[in-house]
Amino acid sequence: MYDSLAEIYSIIVTLDALEKAFLKDSISESDYTETCNRLLKQYKSNLTDENVAKAFGDLERFKRQWDVSGTTVLPKMKRLIAVYRLKHQGRPNG
Repeated sequence: MYDSLAEIYSIIVTLDALEKAFLKDSISESDYTETCNRLLKQYKSNLTDENVAKAFGDLERFKRQWDVSGTTVLPKMKRLIAVYRLKHQGRPNG
């Protein structure tokens, strides 16, 4: 379970770095989108385990519990997750 929580933590940190790189035009829009989608898929996959999902709670709780600081991506991540769910709803393995 802690491996999955650590992976979620690293996904949040990576998404934050990716967002900063995109805002500085250091990464193309297509690479940004592809990488975001891949990371969100990994995020979603980690949360399919009931115990991990229970320990995770939600983004705000996770942020407080695991001292995720210095990231500006959390508000955007909530929107990205919602968009990702809408795009992949009803698709197998989506």
